[in-house]
Amino acid sequence: MEDTNASTVFYDTFCEKEDVLQIIDEMKMLTEDYDSIIKAECLYDKLRFVLDKYQQQPHLLDPHIAIFVQKLLSNFYVKDKEQNESMTIFRLSMKCLYHLCKVRGFKTFIRYFPHEVTDIEPVLSLLAKQSTEDTENWESSYMLLLWLSILVKLPFHLKRFDTCDGDNVPIMQRILQLIKQYLVVYGKSSEAAAFLCARFLTRPEITKECLQPFIDWCLPILESVVSGKSKFTSTVTGILLALAYIFKVGRRDDIIKFGPTILEKISTLNLEKQKHECFVKLVVKLSQRIGLSFLKLKIAPWRYSRGKRCLIDNLSLTSQDCNSTKENGVKYNEEDEDDDEGFDDSHLSEVETVIEMLLLSLKDKSTLVRWSAAKGIGRVCERLSREMGRQVVHSVFELCTPRESDCTMHGVCLTLAELSRRGLILPEDLGEAVNIVKKALIYDELKGSFSVGANVRDAACYVCWAFARAYDKDVMKPYVNDIATSLLVVAVFDREVNCRRAASAAFQENVGRQGNFPNGIEILTTVDHFAVGCRKQAFLELSVFVGSFSTYTKPLIIHLVDHKVHHWDWDIRDLTSKALHKLSMIASPDIVRNEVLSKLVENSCCSAVFSKLKHGSILGAANVIHALYLRKEAIPENVLEEIKSISLNFKEKNLLRSPESGELMKHAMSVLIEKVSLSKLNFANDNELIELWIDFLKEIIDYVDPSIREYALCALTPFCDHYLRDDQMLKDRFIAHLLSRVTSADEQAKCGALDALCRIPDSMLTADSPPVILEAVLHFLRSLNFSQQKQTNAKATAINCLSHTIIRLNPIVIFGLGDVINDVLSFFLLTAMEDYTRGSRGDIGLMVRIAAIEAVKNLSLHFAKHEIKRFFTGAFVTNVFTRLLPHCVSPQDKMRAVACGAFFELLHSSLPHIPHQKEIQEAFTFCSVGDTDWRKESLSYSLFCKLLPLRMLTNCLWTGIVMSVGGMTASIVKHSREALSSTLMNLKSVDNDFDYVCGTFFTVFKENVSSKRMCEPLIITLDYLISTGFLDDFDNSVITNVLQLCWSQYEQQQSIDVKKCNVKKIIAIANLYCNSLRFQGCYKRCLTYLVHMLFKSFPKVRVSVADSLYTALITYGDVVEMEDIEAVTQILVDNDWNKEIEELNPLREKLNTLLSL
Repeated sequence: MEDTNASTVFYDTFCEKEDVLQIIDEMKMLTEDYDSIIKAECLYDKLRFVLDKYQQQPHLLDPHIAIFVQKLLSNFYVKDKEQNESMTIFRLSMKCLYHLCKVRGFKTFIRYFPHEVTDIEPVLSLLAKQSTEDTENWESSYMLLLWLSILVKLPFHLKRFDTCDGDNVPIMQRILQLIKQYLVVYGKSSEAAAFLCARFLTRPEITKECLQPFIDWCLPILESVVSGKSKFTSTVTGILLALAYIFKVGRRDDIIKFGPTILEKISTLNLEKQKHECFVKLVVKLSQRIGLSFLKLKIAPWRYSRGKRCLIDNLSLTSQDCNSTKENGVKYNEEDEDDDEGFDDSHLSEVETVIEMLLLSLKDKSTLVRWSAAKGIGRVCERLSREMGRQVVHSVFELCTPRESDCTMHGVCLTLAELSRRGLILPEDLGEAVNIVKKALIYDELKGSFSVGANVRDAACYVCWAFARAYDKDVMKPYVNDIATSLLVVAVFDREVNCRRAASAAFQENVGRQGNFPNGIEILTTVDHFAVGCRKQAFLELSVFVGSFSTYTKPLIIHLVDHKVHHWDWDIRDLTSKALHKLSMIASPDIVRNEVLSKLVENSCCSAVFSKLKHGSILGAANVIHALYLRKEAIPENVLEEIKSISLNFKEKNLLRSPESGELMKHAMSVLIEKVSLSKLNFANDNELIELWIDFLKEIIDYVDPSIREYALCALTPFCDHYLRDDQMLKDRFIAHLLSRVTSADEQAKCGALDALCRIPDSMLTADSPPVILEAVLHFLRSLNFSQQKQTNAKATAINCLSHTIIRLNPIVIFGLGDVINDVLSFFLLTAMEDYTRGSRGDIGLMVRIAAIEAVKNLSLHFAKHEIKRFFTGAFVTNVFTRLLPHCVSPQDKMRAVACGAFFELLHSSLPHIPHQKEIQEAFTFCSVGDTDWRKESLSYSLFCKLLPLRMLTNCLWTGIVMSVGGMTASIVKHSREALSSTLMNLKSVDNDFDYVCGTFFTVFKENVSSKRMCEPLIITLDYLISTGFLDDFDNSVITNVLQLCWSQYEQQQSIDVKKCNVKKIIAIANLYCNSLRFQGCYKRCLTYLVHMLFKSFPKVRVSVADSLYTALITYGDVVEMEDIEAVTQILVDNDWNKEIEELNPLREKLNTLLSL
C-alpha cells in the first residue's frame, strides 16, 4: 500500500511555558477527595497534550526543564520543612515528571534533578514507601530511582552519610537492597534500577565491597535460565540489563575478571530457540560489552580514515593543510597497519566466542537483535588487530549465500553499514561489499501469499548512504556506476514506498558527498523524496526521466526484463509492461529488438506452470511491439511467428480456463490482441488466427469479473477496426453473437455483451445495425420485471448501451428512427429513473437511476447540439425536468450529485421550453457548471427548496423532499428540514403560494401514502410540518382526511403477519397523532386512535405511544378539553407498558372514561 505524507509541525521555541507552570500551580490545590482525583487526571492530560507536540524537537524543552522540575518537586518536597502528605499531589507530580522525562530522554533529564548531599536521605525514604506491587503508580518508583542514580555520583564516600545510631542500616546496603528489590520487578522500574545499579556499583569504594557480592547474586539466576530450571522472566531482564550497564560504564580493570564467568553462562544459551526478543537482545548487548572489556580502549590504527568531515574544520584548513589532506587523509595508516602493540590477546578465545555469538545473532528473526549485533560487531572490530578485523569482515561476507534467509541478509547489510561507517572495510575489500549490496538492493522472495525482502533492500540503501559518508570519491570511483544504477533502479521500480524513498535519499547523499555520480544533480532534483512516493508516477514518469540519460537507459530496461517481468505482484507486472513501452520509445532500437523483445518473446513461450513469468512476458512483449511500431521500426519475422504460436498454445492447452492462472492468461491475451491490433501487424490474411482471437475475445467478454472483461473490451475496438474492417461475414457473426448474449441467463455475460456493443467501432456497423441493436436491447429491458428481477448491473449497462448507440448515429439516421428513440426516452424517464430495487446491499437500483439520468442528459444535450427539433417538444422537456427534480433532493449523496449536475447542465443548454427557466436561473446565479459540489447538503437543499412555489415543479419537488425530511441520516434530515422551514417561513407572507405549496403536499400525500417506499417518510414529514406549526391555520378537514388515511395504513399493518409488520411506521403514525392533538377539530379522533394503539401487541409501540402521549398532553393541555388530565398522565407514567396485554387491559376502560371517549 502506498503511504501518504503526514503533515508535521516544527517549532522554533517552546511556546507553552506559562501554560505548563499554571498546570503545576493548580496541582497544589488538590486534596484527597474524588473531585480532586478527577481534576488531577484532567491536569495530567493537559500537560501530556502540550509536551507530546515536542517529541520530535525535545531539545526545545532544555531551557525550561529545570524550573519545571523544581516546581513539580516543590509540590511535595521542600528541604528542611514539613513535607506535603497528599498522595494525589505526589503521584500526579511524579507522573508529570515521568512524561517530561519520556519526551526529553532520561539520560538528559536526570541532570536537572537536585543533587546535593541533603537529598539522599529524603529520596531513600520516599523510595522505601513505594510498593513494588503497585502497578498503577509505577512512575513514582521509576522517577525516584532515576533521581537516586544522579545522587550516587556525589564525590563523597557514602559511609560519611550513615547515622551513628547502631540500629540503622548503612546507606550503601539500603541502596543495594533497593536495587535488588526493583531489578526483579516487571516494567520500567527495573530499567531505572539497572541504570542505578551500574552507576552505584562502579563507584571506586563500592566496587571493592559490593560488586563481587552482586555478581554472585546474579550468577545463580542466570544459571537457572541456562540449565532450563526456570523460564525467562522479568527477573532475568533486569539482571541482564544491569550487567550490560555495568560493563558499559565500569573501569576495565574492575570488571574484566567477571567477564569470562558471565560469558561462559550466556554463551551456552541457545538463542535461536528463544522466543523472547527482549531477552535475546539483552544477551547480545551484554556479550558485546563483555567482549569490549577484553580489548583495550584503543581505536585500531589500520582502519580507513577519510579525514576531517566536519564543515567547520574543513573551512578552517589552510591551502597547505588541504593539499596534505588530499594526499594522505583518505588512506588508512600504512605505517601502523601491522602495529598490534595495542591489541590484548590474553582473552583471545573469549573474544572469538563473543564474535561468534554476534555473527550468529545476525540471523535472528528480530530486527532489534540483528541491529544490536551489527553495532556490536562494529564496536568490537574497532579494537581488533588488522588481521583479525579483516577475518571478521570476511566472515560477514560469507554469510551472504543463497541458503541464508532474508533475516541474515538484513543483518549483513546492517553490519556492512556499521563497518563502513567506522572505516573497517578497507578499500581492497570494498568491491566484495559492493557486490553484496547490489544483490541486496534487488532482494525479493515470495513466501506463501506474501513476500520478504523489503527490509533487506531498505538496509542496502542504508549501506550505500554509509559508503558515501565513509569513503573518498577516488576510492569509490570504480563502483560509482554500479551504485548509481542500482540505487536509481530501486528508487523508481521498487514496490515499497519506504525502499524507494531510502534509495532516493542514498542517491542524494552520494551525489552530495562523492560529486562524481553521472547526471547526479539533474536527477536528484526530480527523483526526490516526495516524487517517488507515488508508485505509478515512479514507474511511468520518473523512470522515463532517468532513462533519458544514456548511462541509465539500458540498465533500467534490463532490470525490468530480468527482475520485474516475473514479479509476484500483478500490479507490478502491469506497471512493468507499461514502463517497458515508455523506455522502449527512447532506447536504442537494436537493444530493444535484440536484448529485450527477443527475451520477452522467449519467456512468453514458457510452460504455463510459470504463470507469472508467462503473464508478465506477454504483457511486456506486447507493449514493446507497440513502442517499436510507434517508432516506425520493423518487427522481426520470428516475432510474428512466435505471436501466432503463443495464441495456438493458448488454444491447445486451454489456458484461458486454467483454474490457477486463467485470469492472468485472459489479461495477457487481451493486452496482446490490443497491442498487436494497434501495431497493425500483418495478420489480416491469417483467418485461423483471426477467428481464434475472436473466440478468445468472446470468452473473455463473458467472464464474471468486470475488471478482466475491461481488458478485452479495450482490445475490441482496435481489433475490430483493423482485422474485421473488410470481412462483412465476420462482422455480422460477431454482432449477432453479442445480441444473442444479451438474452443470456448469466447477468455478467449480458453486461459483457452490452459493453461490447458500446465499444465496437463504427466500421462494424451497417445501415441496418443500429435499429436492430436498439430494438434488441430495449426488448431485453422491457422483458425484465423491474420490481422483481434485480439484475441492476445488466439494466444499467443496457441503458448506457442504448444512449451510446443513439449518440454515435448520424443526425439524419436519428431523425428516421424517431419512434424507436421515443420509446427509449420514455423508458428512461418513466421506468428506469423510478427503479428503486432493493437487495441485500440496500438500494441497488441506484446505479440504474444514475445510468438513466446520465443517458437522458447526454441524449438531450446531443439533440440540442445537432438541433434535432423533433424531440424538443414542451411536453418532453418538461417531463425531463420534472422527472429529474425529485432526484436533486434525494437523501443519497451520489444520486443528488449526479442529478443536480445533470439539471444544471440542461438548464444552461440550448434546450427550449424549459419550465420556469428564468426563475430557476435567478435562484442559481452563483453556481457554475463543474465547480459546484452538489454533495453538500446545505447547498443543494437550500437551492432546490426555493423552487417549491414554481407551480410546474412543486409536485415533483415534494416527492423528493419528503424522502429527505423523513429519512434516517441525521445530517440529511437536519439540512433538508432547515431548508424546507426557511422556504415555508418566507412563503407565509404570500398566502396563495403558501396555500398552494401545502395543498400540493397533501395531494402528494394522498397519491403516495400507499407506496411502501414513501409511506413512512410522508408520515414523518407531515408530523414535522404539524409539530413546527406550519399547518396551524390550514383547513382542519383536510388534515382530518389525511389522519384517516394514516389510520388505514395502521390497520393494514395490523392485518399482516407480525414478523413482517413495520414497527417504525406504527410509531411514526403514533407520533403524528400525538402532535395532531394541537388541532381543536380532530383531537378526539386522535385520542381514540392513540388509546387503541396503547393496547396492541408490540411492547415497543406501547412504550413509545405512552411516552409521546404524555408529552403531548403536557404540551397541548390548553387545547384538549379534559378535566382529569393529571389522572391520565399519572396512568401513563406509573404503569409498565412492557407488561402483557392481559395485565394492561383494565386500564383501557379507565382511560376511555377519563378521556370521555
